[in-house]
Amino acid sequence: MTATHKITEKRIRSLGYLRIEATDMAAWREYGLKVLGMVEGAGPAAGALYLRMDDFPARLVIIPGETDRLLSCGWETANAEALRDVRSRLDFEGIPYRKGTAAELTDRRVRL
Repeated sequence: MTATHKITEKRIRSLGYLRIEATDMAAWREYGLKVLGMVEGAGPAAGALYLRMDDFPARLVIIPGETDRLLSCGWETANAEALRDVRSRLDFEGIPYRKGTAAELTDRRVRL
């Protein structure tokens, strides 16, 4: 087992959300609703597709753009200590990350 794998084994509980830039919003809407069985939600980004699968406001946020790519992802940890441990391990492994801005945290409904 690699050191990086231990991050997910002990500290990361689950994937929180994905934000994806997409060129074909209609295809993502169909995929999210018909294939993944998600429901359409609402959010602050104009033109974005917010897809829900549980009580969280959106697990997938699809943003219209010129490229198909992953913009960001968020991970759920058990508590603040676990989050600090994950950050420390990422630093130790040299894996880049950045904390979201206040506006990004609000838009993504991040709870610290």
